[in-house]
Amino acid sequence: MKRAGVLLLLAGGAALQAEGPQKLRLSLREAVEMASAPGGAARAELAREAARAAEARKRQALAPLLPNVDGSYTFRSFTNNLASFGIQFPAVPGIAFPVFVGPIDVQDARAAASLSVFDVAAIRRWQAAKAQARAAAEDREEALLKTRAAAAKAYLNAVRAEAALEAARANVALAERLLKLAESQKAAGTGTGIEVTRASAVLEQERQKMILAQEDREAARLGLLRAMNADLGAEVELTDRMVYAPAEIPPPEKALEAARELRPALKAQASREQAARLAASAAKWERAPAARAFGDYGVIGRTGSVYLPTRTAGVQVTVPLWDGGRRDARRAEAQAQERAEEILEGMEQERAEDLRELLIHPEETAGGLMTTAYLSLPPEVSVEAAISRLKLEAPNLDIIDYIFIVDQAGILQGVVSIRDLLTAHSQQTLGEIQPARLVSVKLNEDQHEVVEAFVKYGFRALPVVDEEGHLKGVIGFRSVLDVLAPEAR
Repeated sequence: MKRAGVLLLLAGGAALQAEGPQKLRLSLREAVEMASAPGGAARAELAREAARAAEARKRQALAPLLPNVDGSYTFRSFTNNLASFGIQFPAVPGIAFPVFVGPIDVQDARAAASLSVFDVAAIRRWQAAKAQARAAAEDREEALLKTRAAAAKAYLNAVRAEAALEAARANVALAERLLKLAESQKAAGTGTGIEVTRASAVLEQERQKMILAQEDREAARLGLLRAMNADLGAEVELTDRMVYAPAEIPPPEKALEAARELRPALKAQASREQAARLAASAAKWERAPAARAFGDYGVIGRTGSVYLPTRTAGVQVTVPLWDGGRRDARRAEAQAQERAEEILEGMEQERAEDLRELLIHPEETAGGLMTTAYLSLPPEVSVEAAISRLKLEAPNLDIIDYIFIVDQAGILQGVVSIRDLLTAHSQQTLGEIQPARLVSVKLNEDQHEVVEAFVKYGFRALPVVDEEGHLKGVIGFRSVLDVLAPEAR
């Protein structure tokens, strides 16, 4: 029912677009449903297709373990020359022995069946395919969650942009009234020209801010339409508004336990690791003998004559001997994949440790505002290598404006900005180009002191260190905006 409603909403939007540029009224719930519905965001669609492909591979892996039944009909017309078989008849006066036999027409109709009796490798392959299908299903859920989160974030960003534009328009209206008041006071002799000039300058500044707010709103609108995979030319009217509601943060251990139980990505990784182990086991068992039962039943005879029933039944045992090294290669590949999945599982544990590090700090401190998704490098790394590393890891980073320089003990030595990197020589080291000034905040520093540091120094990010100077995280400017947002309301 929900899916039908989303499709009707999409169809209604398409009809409105065909008639002309009209507004599409959207609530937050409708935007999220449009993004995650079939035909919505590409990420969710690709995950759905990947899950279908995994289910198909699971059925393919099960097929060798099920009975295989075939029916066949054969018509054969043949001739034979007995001399070709070395058959020669002695010459007998008055008797001619035939040398050429045929043509003979034979028809054969039968049913054949076979069944795997013992094949551990096939069983392991089927189990591995089942685990891969579970992983694909969890990946699909993860993609849907990310798609919904992206759509919700885009919607709230659009709401914020509209609110900022309304505030900018109100500021322009206020500045215009103040300018008129200054002009009236000057005309009445109670004001000065400098006050009119100051009011005119303020009005121009507010108009510039309003233009920027209009551009931000347009960018937010396009971002929302992209998140829903909708027509970028559509006009959108947002029906929901931002309401601040403080959320209760659970204890770290409960939060980690809930993440392990509920996050589809962790379940998918566990299923992939299990699939890799089973695939390695399947490659190992390919060296073992396999048994297959087979049989057939049918009738055969010459065309126009009596058809006689015949049957075949038996068991075939296959013992692998030598296949040119293909089995060994498959086994090595499966073992490498298993090790790769174990490494990825270890990375998930590292992420859990990062989450634990973040959750142990109160929300109102610098430790509660920081992120651990940043790039830190030793001072001897060259500028060229640092830029290459930043390009490689940028998709997984929250902070990409700076590279943080740490020594072998993890103590913060300096901070290099993107501007510093682009203006430096490629062979210089980070230690050579780092600025002399180093600004950081402590883990337990109050969030309002962090805001004051951002205002004072104008940085887009600030490193967070412990009492010994070890780099523990980085606070981005957006986190500071989140602190200021409730007060602004």
